[in-house]
Amino acid sequence: MASVQMSGLDPREIRNNKLDLVERLADDLAHEIKNPLHSMVINLEVLRRRIGRAGVHDADELLRFVGVVNAELDRVSRRVEILLRLLRPDRSGEPVTIQEILDEILELLEIERERLGVSLEIRAATEPLRGYVGREPGRQLVLNVVLSALERTPPRGRLVVETEPDAGEARLRVRSVPPEGSPGSAAALDPERLAVFRALAEAVGGRVEDLRSGTVAELVLTLPARAV
Repeated sequence: MASVQMSGLDPREIRNNKLDLVERLADDLAHEIKNPLHSMVINLEVLRRRIGRAGVHDADELLRFVGVVNAELDRVSRRVEILLRLLRPDRSGEPVTIQEILDEILELLEIERERLGVSLEIRAATEPLRGYVGREPGRQLVLNVVLSALERTPPRGRLVVETEPDAGEARLRVRSVPPEGSPGSAAALDPERLAVFRALAEAVGGRVEDLRSGTVAELVLTLPARAV
C-alpha cells in the first residue's frame, strides 16, 4: 500500500500543536484532580475535629490514620500544584535566568531528593545572567538535567547545583556526589537521554556535557546569556 503524505504541513508545527494539546489536557486534568483533593482535605479536617470532640473509642488510633491520609493527600496536592505551575504558559516567551528557573522548580526538587534520600545544595552565582532562551525551553532543560542528576546520585549522597557566569554564557553545574567513605560512585547517565539533552540544548544555542572525576559525576548545561 502506498504511503500517503500530507503536503504543505511543517512537521515541527504539527509537533508543536500536539504538545500544546497535551499541555492543555494535562492542565485540565490537574485542575480536575486538584478540586476534589481540596474537598477531601477539608472534609478530613472536619472528621478529625469531630473524632476529637466526640470521645470516640480508640480516638487516638483513628486520629493516627487520619493523619496518615492527610499527609498523603497533602503530598499529592503539592505535586498537582507544581504540575499546574509548570504547565501554565504565562510569560513563556520571556528570557529567564537559570536561578529563576531553579527557584520555580525547587519545591519539586525537594520532594524528589527527600524520596531518594539525597541532600541538595544550591549555590547561586553572585552575578545573575539572563538567558536568550525563553522561559519554557529553559525550564524544561534545567528540570530534565537536574532531575536526571538527582536520580543518579547514590542514597545519602549530595547533589550540588551551582550557577555561574562565564564569558557571556550562563552555566549550570550539577554534581552527583556519593556519601563520604562510600566505595560506590554516581551512576552513568543513559546515552540516549544524554543525546536528547544535547539536542534540546543545541536547539536553543546551548550545550550539555557529561563529566566524571573519580566517583563524582557532573552534568554541565551552558546557555547563551547576557548580564541582567
